[in-house]
Amino acid sequence: MRAVKPYIISKGYKSRKRRRLKISLFIIASIVLPIVLYSPTKDYVNEILKKREEILKKREEDKKRNMALTIMDEAKNTVRNAAMLLERKASTVGHNMRSKLDIMKKNLKGLEGSLFEVQEAIDGKNYDNAINKSRLVRDKANEMSNIVQRLPIDIWGKWEGKWEMEGLFNPLSTNEANFKLSFEQDDSILTGTYYERGGSAKVNGKIEGKQINFEYRYSDGGGRKYTGTINDTGTEVSGKWHQEGGSGSWKMVKTAKVKEEKRK
Repeated sequence: MRAVKPYIISKGYKSRKRRRLKISLFIIASIVLPIVLYSPTKDYVNEILKKREEILKKREEDKKRNMALTIMDEAKNTVRNAAMLLERKASTVGHNMRSKLDIMKKNLKGLEGSLFEVQEAIDGKNYDNAINKSRLVRDKANEMSNIVQRLPIDIWGKWEGKWEMEGLFNPLSTNEANFKLSFEQDDSILTGTYYERGGSAKVNGKIEGKQINFEYRYSDGGGRKYTGTINDTGTEVSGKWHQEGGSGSWKMVKTAKVKEEKRK
């Protein structure tokens, strides 16, 4: 058998190698060319990222704006409620308390002015500043409302009432009786005189908001402690009493109000 000449083998090998290279280049071109021709450019990608960033920024801005508006509305409602409470309280407190209410009204006007600044901050898109100011106004108005609610109602004047004993009826003791009270008031401190069945005793007590407590003692050491709640107009009080050996309920109504100029 005749041997194949080396140069023929070399020529065939090179021919196959060229064909494989052409095929590879064709495959690469078919993959790369569409990517190059149809894929977005660098500028286009940057534009998409920029728009996405703007959308997220706008979404965050809208979120802060809504929060600022919500807290501003809360502050407005709190200021409005405090103003209504001040008006109601003005008719139920004594003359010495009204000067305090006048100061609170001025402070409340200042808070109302701050709400205009809040609106200006929102219009200027300074939402963080608007949120902080709204919270400050809201908290101050709430604090003012709490102070007003604790101001003592004016009960200076003459009262008539009745107490009843709780528990089983005891025919050998007094189970109910009418009484009269004459109150004087200095801020939250109460003094006065208690009248019952021809006897009388000095009264000392305290009032906070609508809550009242007082006690009286006779010269022989006997006495009684009363606690109760005053109605919104300061004309009726009801509650509980207790003493050694007994307890019960009581109620009284105002029969005469002492004029301001006749008070000490």
